[in-house]
Amino acid sequence: MLTPQQLKFVSRFIAPVADPATGDNAEARLKSLRPRIQAALAAFPSLKSDLASAVRLANSKDGAEVVKAGFERLEEILTKAGILLKDAGQGTADVSVKKLGQARLEWRNVRQSALKSITALKDNIREAYSDYPDLNQQVDKSLTRLDSAVAQLSDELGNALDEVLSEADATKRAEKAGDVANLTRKFINYTSSDPVLSSIDGTVFLPGVTVIQPIVDKLGELLNALGQAQKAA
Repeated sequence: MLTPQQLKFVSRFIAPVADPATGDNAEARLKSLRPRIQAALAAFPSLKSDLASAVRLANSKDGAEVVKAGFERLEEILTKAGILLKDAGQGTADVSVKKLGQARLEWRNVRQSALKSITALKDNIREAYSDYPDLNQQVDKSLTRLDSAVAQLSDELGNALDEVLSEADATKRAEKAGDVANLTRKFINYTSSDPVLSSIDGTVFLPGVTVIQPIVDKLGELLNALGQAQKAA
């Protein structure tokens, strides 16, 4: 029999995903913003203090005006982070592609770990609903949505990183690093905005396991390493 916690999870994952803009309370709105906040922190750790302050206001019990101001400040910071991501080219000239190579290996491990965890998540969901045959069609549809979301985290990025690392010509390597940086931003934006992926971490169907946060963190590191590889070249 499903526990209350599992039913709560179902309401935001198995059920159709609601538009974050229609959230009727601060907790729901903050949850919808969490992937964007995580991506901003991964790429720009210096925003931690400002984001924490805005989150405290948005989660305040001091009245609607304070909460409203908090969410407005959050949107302002996250919008700024999005612009910075588009223009990202961070790094220093003394960093070699060695750091990029290390980040590439770590990205492969993080991605493979996430895929294994999502397989376990799907198995746990099916087991939990095994006594509810009337919901099989809805569960299958929802897991198909999950598969579709996860498919976007293809190894296209890994293959592109390999091309950068195998390029002997410094000028061409810099050009390829720029192209892969754009692809990395695409992955960051996707993991920050997809409502299915953002519901995975913390689910009772996969207790104690974080899946998406390590991906967000590693993408931020890759973006920095790519900027440094461009400078070094």
